[in-house]
Amino acid sequence: MQQDNDEGEGAVDQDLNAGPRVVAGSEGLHALVGQFLGYSDWVEIDGFDYGVNYGCNRVRSTSPVPVGSRLRLGVTLASVEDIPNGVQYVQQLRFETAGSDRPACVAEVVGRRYRSANHV
Repeated sequence: MQQDNDEGEGAVDQDLNAGPRVVAGSEGLHALVGQFLGYSDWVEIDGFDYGVNYGCNRVRSTSPVPVGSRLRLGVTLASVEDIPNGVQYVQQLRFETAGSDRPACVAEVVGRRYRSANHV
């Protein structure tokens, strides 16, 4: 931004975009999971008719994500257990920002798969 006084002297230059701008915290990153994985069924558990996102056990934002950063998502299947009429599984998500030693976000996401009432 350039500011001049009436005499045209003493210009002040200031970059209003100086420093990293943060795009999102953990909620914003968690919302990107579908974008990273193409909204497809990314956990294959055969023999079930439908699934639901059951929520998160924990979500931790460990470092900010500057605008324009390259992100990578790692997914690990941590557990699968039987529940009435289905299974529950826990996935560990780890968002990494290029050039950072710390992950931007780590989360445990819980999903469930169910059999319909008329499943054979």
